[in-house]
Amino acid sequence: MEILSTGEKIKKSRVYKGLTLKELCGDKISVSKMSCIENNKIKPDLWVLEFTSNKLNIDYNYLKKDVEDHLKENLELIETYPLDMEGYEKKLKYNLEYSQDYNYPQISMKIMHLLFQYYLNNNDIQSLEELQCTYYDIYQKAYSIENQEIYYMDMANYLYMSKEYVQAANYYDNVIKSITSREDCNVEYYTLLVKAIYKEAYCYVKQKDYEKAYELAMKISDYMEHIDDQLLKANCYHMMAFLCLRMNDDRFLAYEKKSLRLYKEKHFDKVKAFNEYADIMIELGLMSEGMEYIEKALKVCPDEPKERVVEYKLMLTETLIKGNFITKAEEINSEILNIAIELNNLIFIEKAYHNKSIICMMQDNDYSAEMYMNLSLDALVKFGTKKQLYNRYLELGKMYYKFNNTMEALKYFNLAIKMEKYI
Repeated sequence: MEILSTGEKIKKSRVYKGLTLKELCGDKISVSKMSCIENNKIKPDLWVLEFTSNKLNIDYNYLKKDVEDHLKENLELIETYPLDMEGYEKKLKYNLEYSQDYNYPQISMKIMHLLFQYYLNNNDIQSLEELQCTYYDIYQKAYSIENQEIYYMDMANYLYMSKEYVQAANYYDNVIKSITSREDCNVEYYTLLVKAIYKEAYCYVKQKDYEKAYELAMKISDYMEHIDDQLLKANCYHMMAFLCLRMNDDRFLAYEKKSLRLYKEKHFDKVKAFNEYADIMIELGLMSEGMEYIEKALKVCPDEPKERVVEYKLMLTETLIKGNFITKAEEINSEILNIAIELNNLIFIEKAYHNKSIICMMQDNDYSAEMYMNLSLDALVKFGTKKQLYNRYLELGKMYYKFNNTMEALKYFNLAIKMEKYI
């Protein structure tokens, strides 16, 4: 994936063969002109390329390709790679540097979008934050309506991941307004439109503005026939189902059935769907129905890969705790804590310890609750954000206040106050 300009290729080959500029040029080309070509000050004529390729024994088609051609070829190749391929990030950064140095803003925009998607996929908020200024500068140079929609969507997804739901909803809404103002749309635009509506509706769910989320989500039906992405369709029907459940709309079962049919063999997506239904049912006081959906989730949850098993069973444990199903929550949490330790995954270990602490508090086992909460904190300080630590210090302060341990309560409340300044 090496990127060289035509001039750099000529110079590299000439030096390798031990030729001076005068020896290369002979009486065909002026030395000053070849020097300008080698230093990327001018582009060579086709006859010059043909002469040079023969003189240096370089493939003409290879020599003819300049930096822009190499970048386009590399980009086309990278787009075929899976996001988890080794060296994926490095390849993107390498090509981005060249596209910026040689001032190809459209190519830079495409590469930056792929890099942003990579960090979003890996929940790497820190890297996303570091890219903000660079991405904005590239977007400004490569401005077009299409690029604006891509940029706004990426910013919205970043803000959503950062739990800035109000700002994220504004960006999603801008994408929706832009696409719906078009006179004609293809499948690609309709897919982006549905994704934006879907994610904006979720922003309102996160803010507990269920009526607004419901109103927006139901608009998706108008565009379903225009999209081919089956997983996106399944996710949309699932969202429509749980919002119907929450808003007492009797279309819940119909939408649930459609989503499950489209999920097909995507069992982890089914686990997530069942868990969300259970969570809402518990909130609505439908305890037995909620437990029934938790059991459905556990039944379809695969045994591999272990990382995803732990991720989804942690989610189920939190719902069981919320429903006060302590025995079942403790059973599953103990199972996933052992797997998390086996995987040596600090994030999973921290969450499992935290769940264990809450379970112990609900069992009035203060000693164990304190022990597991501190084990959880020890892990969190190694990777947590300032906001996560702030919330945890508050939680510890409240826990010790409940335990009538005033000194420890004040200690953690003070730590929370100090941390709040940096959020």
